[in-house]
Amino acid sequence: MALEAGTYISDLVVTNPTGTDNRREGDDHLRLLKNTLKNTFPNVTGPITPTHTELNHVDGVTSNIQTQLNAKAPTISASNRVNAAYVGGGTVNDTEFGYLDGVQSHIQAQLDTKAAIATAGEIGTYALLVKIAVSQTILPGETLSGVSLRYASFRIYVGGDECRPSGIGDVPPGTWRAMGFSAASGNYYPVTLWQRIA
Repeated sequence: MALEAGTYISDLVVTNPTGTDNRREGDDHLRLLKNTLKNTFPNVTGPITPTHTELNHVDGVTSNIQTQLNAKAPTISASNRVNAAYVGGGTVNDTEFGYLDGVQSHIQAQLDTKAAIATAGEIGTYALLVKIAVSQTILPGETLSGVSLRYASFRIYVGGDECRPSGIGDVPPGTWRAMGFSAASGNYYPVTLWQRIA
């Protein structure tokens, strides 16, 4: 009799029963089929509705699907957004990330076109300077070499009607343009705001 021994569907021999097997052995084959089906699908207690195409979607899965799904982030949407801590290396927070709002072009390229913060005395900076010339008027637009000027401080005398220089400092470098006006007055050096132009 061509009756194989088997536990699962994969153990069945497709050529059994042979054409010469006795009909009375048919019940043995039927029991074998039932046993292999029950052993192969022990937890199936109802209809299986997926199509073969849908079942084939699990091909290649290497671990529990639900566990893998639970480990994934939810779908990103307007009401479910990514926290900035998960962007890049996680060193940017939501507030910092929000600073990008309104940026219209490459940030570094914009920064590269900006001038560095100038230090005192550099071209383009302003300074309160004394013209070393007694009783002379300073007119807006007048230019002088730094050797004719000194850094200055001012003091307002309480109860008086004028401001007077209260100290003279070092010689500023370069060439300067007067940005204000200072009238000649007695034995005082005139003081105003200057911008270094060269």
